[in-house]
Amino acid sequence: IITDKAKRIDGNTFFASNGIFTTCNLDDPHFGFRFNKIKVVNNKVAVSGPVHPEFERVPVPFYLPFGFFPMNKGRHSGLLPPQFTTNEKFGLGLEGLGYYKVLNDYIDVTLRTNIYSYGGWTASITPSYRERYMYNGQLNVNFQKTKFNFKGDPDFVKSNGFQINWSHSVDSRARPGTTFSASVTAGS
Repeated sequence: IITDKAKRIDGNTFFASNGIFTTCNLDDPHFGFRFNKIKVVNNKVAVSGPVHPEFERVPVPFYLPFGFFPMNKGRHSGLLPPQFTTNEKFGLGLEGLGYYKVLNDYIDVTLRTNIYSYGGWTASITPSYRERYMYNGQLNVNFQKTKFNFKGDPDFVKSNGFQINWSHSVDSRARPGTTFSASVTAGS
């Protein structure tokens, strides 16, 4: 939280005004949520009045009536932001829109999708697992429906497919002097 004014109420709570809430570590952050008033309970939560996102000091013309920001440390589940793209074959699109879910200390799952204006899309689910100093691995299942160009175009092509990739490796510290790794790929 970067702010003009802050007032400490007790050891864990303070109020602030006219600032930005961000996860960027730079003194001049690349992105964040601009607020007028905010209440922060140390290492627990930050609650604000109306907020709007800002990128490179350019405000996005989109306001939220309030902000509720959890401030727990460690790995968190949450939305993965998309990238906007344009392509002559696929049209306009959102790439990388997804969700990251932490299941426990050893397993997590990433869901991602790409959506295009000509009707094509891809969806992938990627669970990964790890046991520190023992092994780690990842499974990637990818489905896609591809449409190149638009209907009526002489170059219009439509296809469906899937891809499965699995990789596993044993940490060399688990059994010194031995190594093991495997990679399996299947698809259409």
